[in-house]
Amino acid sequence: MVLGRLDVFDKFDILFEAGKSGLHGLKGLGLVPMWILRNAPGVQFERMRPYNGFILKFKSWIITLGQEPLARDIWNLMRLPVAIWEETPKKLENIFLRQHSRRIS
Repeated sequence: MVLGRLDVFDKFDILFEAGKSGLHGLKGLGLVPMWILRNAPGVQFERMRPYNGFILKFKSWIITLGQEPLARDIWNLMRLPVAIWEETPKKLENIFLRQHSRRIS
């Protein structure tokens, strides 16, 4: 089953609200919450800010190796941008490390 746009945002709200008490506890443990999303709206970024968390936002849906038929179906049926990565691009790795370092220092 494929979730529609509103369903995906509702799922974020449900997960965010359910995890809010856990998010408060992360600060005491020195952990930084991170969400990996495709096409996140600004409100989700603002909701993570009080917890010193961050969101890695992707334009494409990243699919693991071996899932080429799924990627092809996603593109053919929904015209969503899809990418298959063998490894994380160095540029993305640097962004992640920079954001993480900024939040734990």
